[in-house]
Amino acid sequence: FVCENNQYGEFTPQSKSTRIEKLSERAAAYGIDGFTVDGNDVDAVYQTASRLVSKMRAGEGPAVLECMTYRWHGHMEGEPEKYRSQDEVDSWKARDPIRILQERILSEGLSSVEQLAAEQAMARSEIEAYRTAHPRGKEGRVVYDLRRDFSTTPEQVRSRFGAYLDRFPVR
Repeated sequence: FVCENNQYGEFTPQSKSTRIEKLSERAAAYGIDGFTVDGNDVDAVYQTASRLVSKMRAGEGPAVLECMTYRWHGHMEGEPEKYRSQDEVDSWKARDPIRILQERILSEGLSSVEQLAAEQAMARSEIEAYRTAHPRGKEGRVVYDLRRDFSTTPEQVRSRFGAYLDRFPVR
């Protein structure tokens, strides 16, 4: 289970709605491991997620991965955002994970500025092609049927996590 913790529940800071700093600590109540990583550190997220996926595929059960990040925009379009300061938003924007990853790639000599620009242009082209090929909602956003790709039957859950679930028989 992945929790993208953006520090807020709608308009309420997490610090005002729970006493714990890491929501991943709640996993222990369900008998599963919980881990928290810097969600703006692409390498940390990838390394931890890869390790957890390997453990799950080996039958060691599920886990919670909490990725600490930040929501740059308000909860809804057009809201006044009076519940947080501009300084807070700016400090998190300075930790932009894409910019940080690009700087790391360049500093380690894994790519050039030109290669990164070409990759960005290709990604923008693919996104535009997708938007053109798919219907849009009334706000102009791409409509996506989550049920199509994420529907799971009880049988699928049992086949993937049966060995783990058997450790906790229903009484």
